[in-house]
Amino acid sequence: MVINVPFLLNAFFKFIMPLVDPITRDKVRFNPKVVQDGLIDNDKLLNVHGWGGGVDFEFKHEIYWKTMIEACKTRREEQMQRWKDLGGKIGEDEWLIKGGPTSSSLETTATATETPVVGAQASATVEPVQG
Repeated sequence: MVINVPFLLNAFFKFIMPLVDPITRDKVRFNPKVVQDGLIDNDKLLNVHGWGGGVDFEFKHEIYWKTMIEACKTRREEQMQRWKDLGGKIGEDEWLIKGGPTSSSLETTATATETPVVGAQASATVEPVQG
């Protein structure tokens, strides 16, 4: 679902959409009437900038910015601690630093046919092509 598409882009997609696979075409909607088509409930849509929803919301910088800065600071401290716990090496797997599953938890959940490759454990060997 893409809302508020400019005229030229909308015209372009109307031109090429007949060439797209019918299953994919049914999933793509440009400039739908989100409430009338039942895509979004009116009580969950904002009532600003012509959206026509039932939710009145005003962003108050003094309140929300402070909360966002605190959340970012807490997340950064947690990630820094994870990085230090992993050895503090440059090039450490970002997924692990951000709190993703560890390599040991990946190994226990991997199926018999899959071999997980994580971070510094990943290595690729390129074999020359015989021709």
